[in-house]
Amino acid sequence: MTEQEDVLIIREIHRLLLPHTDIVGLIELDGDRLTTRIEGQQLAITAKVITDQDAHSSVAHAHIIVATDDEELFGNLEACVVGINLDRHTALRNTAESWFTSAAGPIFSLFHARPVLDAIHFDGEEVSGVRGAHGFAGPLTVRMASEEFPADRLLEQPMFQYVPEMAPPGIVHLAKVTLQVRAQRWHRTIEVDGHQAVYADASWDAGQPPPRQVVASRFATFHYANQPEVVETRRVLDEVICDYVRQFDQERDTNRARNALVNAGRPEKVVDRVDHFLRLALGRVIITNNMPFHAAMTYHRVQPSGELKLNEPLMEEPAFVRGMALAGALADGPLLEATRELALCSAEVDVINQALNAGSRLEDCHADPFLIPDLGTSREVFSKAVECLRYQPEHPSKKPWWKIW
Repeated sequence: MTEQEDVLIIREIHRLLLPHTDIVGLIELDGDRLTTRIEGQQLAITAKVITDQDAHSSVAHAHIIVATDDEELFGNLEACVVGINLDRHTALRNTAESWFTSAAGPIFSLFHARPVLDAIHFDGEEVSGVRGAHGFAGPLTVRMASEEFPADRLLEQPMFQYVPEMAPPGIVHLAKVTLQVRAQRWHRTIEVDGHQAVYADASWDAGQPPPRQVVASRFATFHYANQPEVVETRRVLDEVICDYVRQFDQERDTNRARNALVNAGRPEKVVDRVDHFLRLALGRVIITNNMPFHAAMTYHRVQPSGELKLNEPLMEEPAFVRGMALAGALADGPLLEATRELALCSAEVDVINQALNAGSRLEDCHADPFLIPDLGTSREVFSKAVECLRYQPEHPSKKPWWKIW
């Protein structure tokens, strides 16, 4: 990466935006940044070329960042874009074109409060939008597909599913979804606010068979300006996750860490969810990531009444999703040892170790869904739920290792 590469991208973005002064205002180029003012907001656009260790020089990976004076409201809208060409300079210019075509529309629509540059508005109920939030989605960008490929059918699927759970605390966010075909399956990658939260789905239901090859992507901006409770709930959850690890670092006991947080005034329901889901999340990111075993992406929920909610998606449990998103930061600092120890405390990691010690191969291991109680569920009710699920038709010889109480 060189400063000249960053400047090259910014100059290309400047060239692409100049014909659209009615939308982007009087944009000025100043070295490695662009500045303009839209609806009273001062914007600064910069580029950061990312050096990927194993990437070919023909692949240019860059983050285009739009910052404003009101960082508390808008944050930094960071878009991850890629350009591919055997000529390095052309690949870099392609990243600028990709940003302009895919991300500029949703971003500038946000400041105008209306769709611009081919973006569309969503109110949180559309399948193709971000559930529960207002925002703007850009056009679907498709590469490497045959002319016969029905790309528009992808827009009928919930491409931004799980984005609300992934979003960090904040009012405004930028999400990107990338769809590819790998091993004859649809592979979906979600990125929220640059790489602050990333999720890869190796077998996504696109509503149609995968073609031989295709790469499709779409950006969306979304906000919770009229839902302050959503932002506050996410802020508290992230704080409890970090506090839980800090407390465990002192106590080296999950029960004592949990009780200490509740006694300190943290919401007991939030602490309870973190206590149940954080170890699983850390184990998957730090220990079992890329291991060739079949991990369950659902869990069975036991309610205090005894009612069972079967196969609830793990990715719709914020404590699990935010635990995965924060794992990297927690494991890259003074809480490294405590974070790794918590990851090793995951029941899933324990079962994998047992299977390996018994001579099993990782690729033959199949993780059944965990059985997790809601706050207030008695031991008697939970034990009855265990008995109800003890017989597993798919794996009748297995013990119910998912019991985590």
